[in-house]
Amino acid sequence: MIIVRRILAVLLAVIFIALFTVSLVLSRVNGTIGSPDFISKQLRDANVYTWIYDDLAPAAIEEAQTDNADLKIDLTKISPDLIAVTRALLPPDWLRQYTEETLDQTIPYFFGREDHFEIVVPLKDRLRDSIPTVKAALKSDRIAAAIYDDVVTDMVDEALKDKTIPFGLTFTTAEIVETIKKIAPPDYVQGQMANAADAVFPYLAGDKETFVVRVDLSSRADPAAREVKALIAKKDLTTFVFDQVIAPTVRSSIGTNLRVPFNLVVTSADVDRIIRETLPRDWVQLQVNNLVDESVNYLVGKKPSFSLTIPLADRQQAALDSVGRLMDQKLADAYTSARLCTAQEIATLNPLTFVNTGIPCRYPNFSIEQVKALAGLVNYQAEVARIVDNALPNSYVFSEADLRRAFGADQSQQFDDLRRYLTTGVDFDQADFEEIIAKDDYTGRTPWDQLSAAAKKQEVERSETVKDFRKLRDRIKRNFTYTDADYRRFLDDRTNADFTSSDLDDARDALGMIGLWKWIFLGSLVILVLVGLLGGRRNWSKMLWSASVLFVAALLILIAAKPIWNAQAGDRAARELQEEIDKSDTTKLERVIMTKGKEIAVSSLDDAGGKVVLVGVLSLVISVAAGTAALVVLQRRDRPKGPKPPEASPAAK
Repeated sequence: MIIVRRILAVLLAVIFIALFTVSLVLSRVNGTIGSPDFISKQLRDANVYTWIYDDLAPAAIEEAQTDNADLKIDLTKISPDLIAVTRALLPPDWLRQYTEETLDQTIPYFFGREDHFEIVVPLKDRLRDSIPTVKAALKSDRIAAAIYDDVVTDMVDEALKDKTIPFGLTFTTAEIVETIKKIAPPDYVQGQMANAADAVFPYLAGDKETFVVRVDLSSRADPAAREVKALIAKKDLTTFVFDQVIAPTVRSSIGTNLRVPFNLVVTSADVDRIIRETLPRDWVQLQVNNLVDESVNYLVGKKPSFSLTIPLADRQQAALDSVGRLMDQKLADAYTSARLCTAQEIATLNPLTFVNTGIPCRYPNFSIEQVKALAGLVNYQAEVARIVDNALPNSYVFSEADLRRAFGADQSQQFDDLRRYLTTGVDFDQADFEEIIAKDDYTGRTPWDQLSAAAKKQEVERSETVKDFRKLRDRIKRNFTYTDADYRRFLDDRTNADFTSSDLDDARDALGMIGLWKWIFLGSLVILVLVGLLGGRRNWSKMLWSASVLFVAALLILIAAKPIWNAQAGDRAARELQEEIDKSDTTKLERVIMTKGKEIAVSSLDDAGGKVVLVGVLSLVISVAAGTAALVVLQRRDRPKGPKPPEASPAAK
């Protein structure tokens, strides 16, 4: 009979060891990943909330720049400032607080201890409160420098490709960007960004349904006029003034040719060339300055209209005299090179008709001066000058239409946009923002810029990105409330989802079983008592059987947990894991995340494993104490007592 009992005791001992180990593992799972407090402690101990900004964010920005090489701005240049703005918006302490509140809500739900969860993150209040700190973070010279070096430089490069610089001028990108810096210095740019924060944050928080970011350029009209004039002054506009102002006027006044006495022709090219050669250089430069002044003043809104008049009546006399001398010389050359008149021609021709018909032949012994005298044109060059002067206007007018042409025949809209920006500023509102993000979703054949306003509005309403943005804004407006119903809807609304709300329920049921570890532990204790009752005969042997089985279980647990309580082995494993991470074919961002994950995992295992080892040690101590008590105390108590010695007889007494 005792043999059967002990066989049963051995079988129960095996069951006890299995159940005791399972209960210990489940208790650690429940006390680690099933415990919001444990996870929160691990995150705090690992300094995750400062690590996000110190390590994770720089790596994320670097990877974003690598993956989006076509970005208008190099994010790595302003990485510290982007991080500073984000830190100001979402401080580490704030992240910790609401991360821990989220864990308190979700962990009990996923482990089946609660049927619902509700996460409330007051982003609306955070947006309101963070405006001053965000604006302070935006006051960075690096951000302004990146705007100049990347955004503005790219815009200037595109403008130079389109040849949108007026007056036929050529500038380098560096020259134009440097001028823009002087017109809109860093403090001005930083002020505009601060104004943008004031406009946008109330909209994101839901306090306003619209926003308008207004970049007021009118305050920069005087600096703009001054710096643009200084830029243009470095170039020679003389050729432009002659080609685009004077020459067209000469051609329209004189035509291709202008006939003068003796049927000679003054060409517009002759007049244009002579005017170029004879007008005083300082006078031409003055007209250039006037053209620049009037053009810039009109563009920046300091004048409502544009028209530049260049008076020439008192300046072109020298040119007209030169034209007269030129034609006088042409007449002399024509007469000298003409053939001699025949006798018949001498008898029939009248030199006076040469004025109208030209010179068919030359009279023998008759000079051109005599011919001019006969025709009453002794001062021939003065007469030519008078005729040309009468044909030319007293002034040249450069109109707004001429100015537009100077910008380029196909740049009329850009001209109007530039003047509007410089006079009334630039407005950017929520509709413009939604149009920009909708453009990324657009897949139509017609180029976006060629769509009508109504078509663009339809595309905005179709855009999934716009819809997601509006939903996000609505959540922020309601202080970002997220419940288990939202999570279930998210799981079921996905296309071809491989994990639905039904799967979630199955997972919660499975995880909920972990909570049974207490009952498993109590069951194992009952089995341990049965082992003692079945295995031993006397009280001390019964306790010894139970203590021995507990000792074996504790010893097995300690052996299994050796890598945890062996610090040297644990450190070696951590180093090997880090070496594998460093050698892996992953991005810098992934390595940063994996390294921190390893740190948290090792710390969690140390913590959880330490408690396992502690339970093992305590079980070992209890088993040894119980075994010792059984062997020493109970064995002595249960030892059979010998027969009492016989009492002495009365006689003996």
